[in-house]
Amino acid sequence: MFSGRRLLLAGLLLLGGLTAAPLLADRIWFLGLIEHFRPFLALGGMGLAVLGWRPQRGVALSGAGLALLNLLIVGSSWARLAPANETLPSLSLMHLNVNRHNPDLTAALDHINRQQPDILFLQEITPENLIPLTVGLAGYELVLAEPRENTHGSALFLRPAAVAGDVSAEIIYLPAAPDRPLLQVRLEVAGQRVSLLSFHVIRPRSAWTVQAQAEEIAGAAAWSQAQQASGDRVVIVGDFNATPWSAPLRGLRRDGGLHLAGTRPGRWATWPGFLPFLPIDLALGSEGIRFVGYERGPGVGSDHRPVLYRWQVD
Repeated sequence: MFSGRRLLLAGLLLLGGLTAAPLLADRIWFLGLIEHFRPFLALGGMGLAVLGWRPQRGVALSGAGLALLNLLIVGSSWARLAPANETLPSLSLMHLNVNRHNPDLTAALDHINRQQPDILFLQEITPENLIPLTVGLAGYELVLAEPRENTHGSALFLRPAAVAGDVSAEIIYLPAAPDRPLLQVRLEVAGQRVSLLSFHVIRPRSAWTVQAQAEEIAGAAAWSQAQQASGDRVVIVGDFNATPWSAPLRGLRRDGGLHLAGTRPGRWATWPGFLPFLPIDLALGSEGIRFVGYERGPGVGSDHRPVLYRWQVD
């Protein structure tokens, strides 16, 4: 039978291995998935620090060190909200993956109608749920929709009273995902052109999908750079199926010239909807985009929480 000391040591070795495992993700694909769960590795380290303090001080200190390391990795990706510039106009943007299997959209419609975002991107839109959404949204114009029977459908709604001027929207396909339609909208804010993209990334559940996710995110980074080269500011919002501190999102920020939108402490996680513990519904902006407000919505019957951002253009 294992003694308490041996169990603590085994726990420390396991925690250390899990903390370092993502470094080998290029060789063993599923090790990269561990990176998304670093907050729980930090909790494990804290548990070792508490349980091992009396019987095994060295294990306790090592556990505390691993907890701190994981927290630093997670915290390095968290962004604060920028202070609002009272001289600039602001727009609100909501993203919600409605879940195509959700049979009752009442809670989602109630939440959207209460918040009244200026720009609304919805994902997992099907021919069946597009109709009640269009009818149930008060004061909105359906600008563009691409309903699908799978998870790839999406729709863009605008509140005409808030979004004035020329607005153009189109469906685009990234080279890495020719079967996944993405909605792009261009508008003018404070005299500056802004390109927005509703982005829905494949889930990483096999070696092939991990590679596909990396290619899709690389495509989004290239799209961002192309829009910025043409003089546009950029906002990308959506279901990334990846956490902000993970390698795919670090690469998107670096290669796409983007920064993560600010959020509020304790309100970052969006998935799963009934008890969110991972932030995968995110927004990123280019230079000149200032995120000044954030709100995570309640459960609305989906496996994702809605997120609302208020932003300005410098």
